[in-house]
Amino acid sequence: DRSQAVREGYYGQAWALVVMLETRPAYREGFLRMLQAVASGNTRVDVGHNDASQVYYPSRIKTFLQHYLIDDWSRFEQDYVSFVREKARIREPGERP
Repeated sequence: DRSQAVREGYYGQAWALVVMLETRPAYREGFLRMLQAVASGNTRVDVGHNDASQVYYPSRIKTFLQHYLIDDWSRFEQDYVSFVREKARIREPGERP
């Protein structure tokens, strides 16, 4: 069903993001700093309830990522799309095998 496909798509995108942040030198240091802040409860950007409810505000995630690891959002989006295309082996239009 469509809702299952949406959840699976979201899950796949989330994992791709984590792998990119963990493995790309441009993002790794900030990603580790972000994880340390989350683990210690010392995040400087409010993304949701600070409890076990797992409630968060998607509209605040961009600000959260920018605070810890992204200076240029446009470049980040390009890097993410390139990373996903590379991992999924999707070619750019007109690109030869």
